[in-house]
Amino acid sequence: MEVDSRKCAIAVLVTAFASVPTCLLHGCKDAGKAPRGGVNSPASTIQVTSSAVETKTPPVEARVEVDPQQLKLEQLVLSKGYQEDGWQSQPGHLSGVAPHTVHGFVEVHFDQAISAWLQAQPLPKNPTAIPEGGTIVALQYGPADDAGKRAVVGARAMVRSAGASKSSTDGWFWSTMSFKSESGKMVVDRERSDGMVANSSCFACHASANDSMVFLDAQGPLPSSHVDEWKPDADLAPRVTPVPERQRIAARANADPEFLSYYDIKDEPTLPPDEFFPSQQFDHAWSGKTGGANSDQIASYITSDQCRGCHGAAELLSNTSPDMWYPEPDPEQALVDGTSTPDAKTYRNFSAHGEWSASLNALSGRDPVWHAQVDFERRLRPELADFTTDTCFSCHGPMAGRQLKIDEGEDALFTIDKFYSTAGKDSKYGALARDGVSCAVCHQIASDELGVDPKFEKLGEHYRIPSDLKTYTAMFPNPGSDTPFWGPYSDENIASAAMDRTLGRRAKYGNVVKGSAQIRESKLCGSCHTVLVPALPVGYQLPEQYKTPFEDPAVHLAFEQTTYFEWRNSAYENEIDSKRNGSITCQGCHMASHHDPKAKKNLAERIVNMESDRFPPVRGRSDASISFQKHDPIYRHVLLGINLFVFEMYEQFQQPLGVLGPDPRTPKNTLDPVLNARDWIENHAERATAEVRVTGLAEKGDQLEAEVEVTNFAGHKFPTGAGFRRAFLTFEVLDGSGKVLWASGRANSLGVILGPDGKPLESEETLDPSRSQPHHQVITAPTQVQIYEVRAQDSEGKLQTTVLGIFDEQKDNRILPLGWSSVENPKGPSRNLFAMAPHGAAADDPDYQKNSANGQDHVTYRVPLSEISGWSSVRVQLFYQTIPPYYLRDRFQTGSDKRFPVERDMRRLIHMASRLNLADTPAAGWKLGVGRPAALKKGQAPQRRLTQKDVRKKLQEHYDYLDL
Repeated sequence: MEVDSRKCAIAVLVTAFASVPTCLLHGCKDAGKAPRGGVNSPASTIQVTSSAVETKTPPVEARVEVDPQQLKLEQLVLSKGYQEDGWQSQPGHLSGVAPHTVHGFVEVHFDQAISAWLQAQPLPKNPTAIPEGGTIVALQYGPADDAGKRAVVGARAMVRSAGASKSSTDGWFWSTMSFKSESGKMVVDRERSDGMVANSSCFACHASANDSMVFLDAQGPLPSSHVDEWKPDADLAPRVTPVPERQRIAARANADPEFLSYYDIKDEPTLPPDEFFPSQQFDHAWSGKTGGANSDQIASYITSDQCRGCHGAAELLSNTSPDMWYPEPDPEQALVDGTSTPDAKTYRNFSAHGEWSASLNALSGRDPVWHAQVDFERRLRPELADFTTDTCFSCHGPMAGRQLKIDEGEDALFTIDKFYSTAGKDSKYGALARDGVSCAVCHQIASDELGVDPKFEKLGEHYRIPSDLKTYTAMFPNPGSDTPFWGPYSDENIASAAMDRTLGRRAKYGNVVKGSAQIRESKLCGSCHTVLVPALPVGYQLPEQYKTPFEDPAVHLAFEQTTYFEWRNSAYENEIDSKRNGSITCQGCHMASHHDPKAKKNLAERIVNMESDRFPPVRGRSDASISFQKHDPIYRHVLLGINLFVFEMYEQFQQPLGVLGPDPRTPKNTLDPVLNARDWIENHAERATAEVRVTGLAEKGDQLEAEVEVTNFAGHKFPTGAGFRRAFLTFEVLDGSGKVLWASGRANSLGVILGPDGKPLESEETLDPSRSQPHHQVITAPTQVQIYEVRAQDSEGKLQTTVLGIFDEQKDNRILPLGWSSVENPKGPSRNLFAMAPHGAAADDPDYQKNSANGQDHVTYRVPLSEISGWSSVRVQLFYQTIPPYYLRDRFQTGSDKRFPVERDMRRLIHMASRLNLADTPAAGWKLGVGRPAALKKGQAPQRRLTQKDVRKKLQEHYDYLDL
């Protein structure tokens, strides 16, 4: 959240009443003035219009519509209405009287309605007893100046608003405001103010209060020394350490001329501010009523900011060391599972929200490469533009279209204009789309139909999967308003009262099928990572009798990705054979548990960071909400592969993508979640994805013969996912001085694979399948390169990179996972092989045909000795590209001709790709090194081949909590 560093979380909004002193969490003071009405009270005389409050709005956010309730509160504070007769106040100072205070210097004011409510004896606990419009305002003050004076820098407020709650189901309108001084006058700082919504940091404490959501006590003040006398546990002691030296990587100041030249981009592209994505500070969709056709129904989907306050580790860092916050791993050990080495002097936020917020799942709705792809698909078939957007967002921003259909009916389509909406009725759908694959997606998927094997029917030369199969392409059933948030822990170990109060939803152990919770199973991931799409011929027109191409029986469906199927046909699956030894789920790698290798066990941890019995004691706290036990294991929410290319766009282009920087409330000794995620990606690319070896090297006759082995450590193909990703081998023969004498697979600074003449290989730029690189078992020329990829053709037989035009696979030689079998398992899916079998020359390679493959490929290089006189050694490295040059060329050239002028989405991709700085990353030269380079000198013994046992051992070294 990009807010002023002084704008700390108001952990407790404290109320008082006319004649009885009210206890504040960290200090007390007698109430002062006589009561008067609040913001919505009939007695209120404040009249506010939008022009009554001075604001400074960044141009990109000019479309933001500020709620009238919010405007009234802002004007109330700016006009000092809380000082008028009738308001009670706590004019004291809550400035951090002890090192464990939750917030900074504040003072609390409350109106006549709240005073009257508090005077009732006994005190009503039900918030419905609070008169409509009852208002509590907590002013936030900045640091004292030399004269000891403090200025108001912000405020938080609670207004009883039963019919218009926008942030929780508790019956309150929650507000946060930020102010700044401008020309000697205090004004609203829109750039740093959430406005009109709850900040979930409020819930982190208020949800632990009694039923009223406010902290009350009619027994008089607490002893003033109660905070000073309270001592935290040893593990709660504040940690003060140096600022980490690592910094975010900055983008290039200007476009790379070589990039522009190669992709034939005539003018250096610029991206105007009005084409920036809306800022994350406006991504709010609340848990209140939907407001649609089912207006009495609680919204099924909410944005992640509603979860952050309790399931993050940034909100309450100012008062103590929170849960889910650990010393970072020693850089030399670099273990992703969180080895504790306090001497590293820096701490990592391992909370669910902290790590998820820097994942590509969180940012999937803002992916600039994907947006350019979707825009291309829309322009290619303009009559299907809305269908295309709706279908594509069903995976990249699944909450938006789903909530829209719940509100307005199944025929409603999510359109691109809704994505950009920040005001009006569509703003919540824009917020839900921009929030990506958020908490409320995975934690609400029930077990219904997950993992169901697709049924196929033959239509001419093609197969078709019935469109009513609601299993894949994110077609899982919608949750109801009473659907729990499913978790991995048993019900007796879940304290759900706080969530019930704020979200109106209960946390429960996962939807159990056959003794296992779906939240822990790979089939949950398979619902989005098996993508079926219509294969539309060039020039396709949708017949009038059908609403979408899914309904057209003449259209067959194609697999855009099959990651889940690939895992199911591997040695790691546990759904076909539940007793399989050494199985690893998707979550086992991508949500690796936090482990202490010295103790040889998982680290138990509380996953809720909120007001609890670990904080200073205070009356009015609910016993049911404050006791949280540790869970074993905890699941990391990194959810990353090794797509460093798109990840670096998020790191380097925060403003155009609307991505906020780290929360300034977080202490400087906490590693930026983006840096934490970058470490994770780089670590996995080097240690847990694949390994290359030189397993043979000898002169045979007039040739040098070298065998190179590539081993896939992943539980699926490598590469996997989107069909345009690729990996390739660079093999070099060197002389004694290190000079390259012969090479296959060398690339230039843009990642374009070159021939011996230094020019791009024909296969890098062709649309002709016959001129692309086939799968090689033996390479004898530098123009031959082993590229691991899938290439598909359109209906005219041309190589293509569209999503809705995948007609036939011309090649698929991606390295199979360990244990892949070419023999159909009678216990398993009947058509998994159809979805993922090798295509092209790889189908004849023994490495791709074994009944229990080692997840390897072996390539033999034969180089004439006459071309490498004086050779001394060989070197080989595996490289990976998620957006290879041929893909970018397809996008940019299509976006440059008269048919598709360069507009917003394509211009954004050109702007970012041409300025992307990869020089300071392992992806320098637009290619990410996977594993470590392998080298062998002349006369040196070859490396031995890896066995399945070796692979499992290496995985266990990396994920050392696994029992393999």
